[in-house]
Amino acid sequence: MANSQKAGKHSIKGCGQSYPDEAHDEIIDDELRVPVDPLKSEARGTDNQLQYNEYIVYD
Repeated sequence: MANSQKAGKHSIKGCGQSYPDEAHDEIIDDELRVPVDPLKSEARGTDNQLQYNEYIVYD
C-alpha cells in the first residue's frame, strides 16, 4: 500500500458517490450541522470506487 499521508496532516476525506444533500441538513444549537436524508448520488470522477464518504485518520 502506498503512503498517501501528506506532511503535517492527520486525516484525509475520501468522497463517495452517495452523500448527504446539504439542503436538508438540520442545525442544532445554532452551530452543529447534522446531515439527514435524502442522499444525492453522482459519479465524482472516473476512478471513484467509494460508495459513501470516508474519513481516514492516521495514527
